[in-house]
Amino acid sequence: MINYTFDDSGIFHVSMSDRITLKDVKEYLIEFQNIENLPKELLLLYDLQKAVLDFEIDEIVYLTELADKVTTKYSSIKTAFLVEGPKVTAYSFMFSNEKKIKSKERKVFSTKAAAVSWLKKNPNQ
Repeated sequence: MINYTFDDSGIFHVSMSDRITLKDVKEYLIEFQNIENLPKELLLLYDLQKAVLDFEIDEIVYLTELADKVTTKYSSIKTAFLVEGPKVTAYSFMFSNEKKIKSKERKVFSTKAAAVSWLKKNPNQ
């Protein structure tokens, strides 16, 4: 299951739980592309702590390309992945490091406090 909300602090929270397939992520990304009124400098927090990712390693490249495609309207995106467990952590690191684009930063965290702190940190500090 994938749920999301845009909170008062300016972070778009995405929570994934239970079994998550490639189809689930594709459907979410297509839905995400159509969300209006998000800031052009977007802060994303993906909470994967309760997710069981069920896709192949080679599908990470596809997901990275699709995520980059559906987010082209944003001038910058900082994405924090909140993870637990070795498989989800490994997939998150692979996704984060797959394709480097200057306007998009991706990092993996084990605590929500660290993830939020990084998201809110001004890059000029």
